[in-house]
Amino acid sequence: MSQSTIKDPSAQLDQYLHQQMRKTGTQVKLIDLFTASMTLFAGLLGGLFLLAIIDAWIVELAGWARWVCLIGLLGGALFYVVRIIVPLLIWRVNPVYAAQVVESARPGLKNSLINYMLLRKTDDKVSRRVIDIVGSRAANDISGVPVENTVDKSHTIRIAAVLTAIVIALGGYKILSPKDPFQTFARIAAPSSDITKPARVQIREVQPGDAEVFFGEQLQVTARVTGQLDEGGVRLVYSTRDGQVLNGSIRMDPTSLRNQYAATLQTTPRGIEQPLEYQVIAGDGASRKYKVAVKTTPILTVESITYTPPAYTKLPENTVTGTSSISGVEGATVRITGLANSDIKTAFIELGRESEAGEFQRINTAPMTKIDERRAEGSFVLRLDNKRLEPMHTRFRMQLITTDGGRSQQVATYPIEVNPDLAPQIVVIDPVQSELNVPANSRIKFVVQAEDDYELVQLQVIADHNGARIFREDLDPGDQDLSHQVTTQFEMWPKK
Repeated sequence: MSQSTIKDPSAQLDQYLHQQMRKTGTQVKLIDLFTASMTLFAGLLGGLFLLAIIDAWIVELAGWARWVCLIGLLGGALFYVVRIIVPLLIWRVNPVYAAQVVESARPGLKNSLINYMLLRKTDDKVSRRVIDIVGSRAANDISGVPVENTVDKSHTIRIAAVLTAIVIALGGYKILSPKDPFQTFARIAAPSSDITKPARVQIREVQPGDAEVFFGEQLQVTARVTGQLDEGGVRLVYSTRDGQVLNGSIRMDPTSLRNQYAATLQTTPRGIEQPLEYQVIAGDGASRKYKVAVKTTPILTVESITYTPPAYTKLPENTVTGTSSISGVEGATVRITGLANSDIKTAFIELGRESEAGEFQRINTAPMTKIDERRAEGSFVLRLDNKRLEPMHTRFRMQLITTDGGRSQQVATYPIEVNPDLAPQIVVIDPVQSELNVPANSRIKFVVQAEDDYELVQLQVIADHNGARIFREDLDPGDQDLSHQVTTQFEMWPKK
């Protein structure tokens, strides 16, 4: 004997109707979430669009105002998310509400679906037969109809239309307006930044921006400028921190690159000598303000000068301090020790002369060797020019390159004095005549005196006849030491 399982018709009906309501509830939830998200986005975008118009055409949003706008937008968005979107995510749609949604879209149902859902909750008080009759009617009314498609989407369509209109308006404003709304968006997103307000003239790529220069150094500033320029052109405006210069203006000239302008920034004819702020201004546009810090100019000063005279002079080595001028004997080796105000990378001595215009002309360079981080020394020899009339080098200066790339600027030059090493002088004291007629067998006695600015080394007498050397003899100074001055004598026999 075979058995068959007969399902309860009431259970099948209940399962069918609840399944349809779950579908409807899911559809309602998705549409409500989509609608709420579009509403949130439309509100934020519309608010930003309105603020962009205010910032560009009515009043510039100051820093505090941008903070208020940012907090207001984020606070409103957070409230909307918590109040509207989060409940849609965590709560399920009530089947009775789903039934109401279906019957609102299909009035012909005459509340049969709602009645069934309500009676189903009170099945212990109402006859099961009555509930099944109402359910059967509701099932017949919605059979063959995708109930999820009965959800009202008119509100969603209206919100989508509003959002589309805002996007189109914003896009048109972006294309047609000379003032970029996204610049205001960026200003509100970062209220503490120094992003400038929207303008007809756009100033970008300001170089070098914030910078550091050495005292007396110039700064080359470039910027890319587009938009409607007025007669004022592009200007570089600066103010020093100490207030000595306020809104100083330098005209920026176009370069070979398209839309690029450049100017040289300096506070005095010598260069930049105090910290300052600058910005590029053109028409109604202005860049943010950039800061320029002034670093101490690297300087290499003379700490000491050591003179080592030639050995034949028998003069002692001598070191002097407290002066930067050089004065020494010809042929002496001069060693200069320099003291820097920054860590030394490279240093060298430049030797040269002063031109008629008073400018230093370099002739030679002498390298300097580091002694420690702040000291270096270099040496050179004092020489006269080829005519022996004046020093080969009349002035010198020291150049410095620091470990951080700084270079000494406007370096002072110092004089060089060379004391010539005069040639030895020798004089015949007796006889006084320069020409003599004497017998061949006679004897001639000569008395000579020799002197030099340094110690004499050797005395010689040389005799020539018809261009031929006859003899060369050293003179004997006798008991005298060879010093700065010697008087001696010698005899000559013409017959020999």
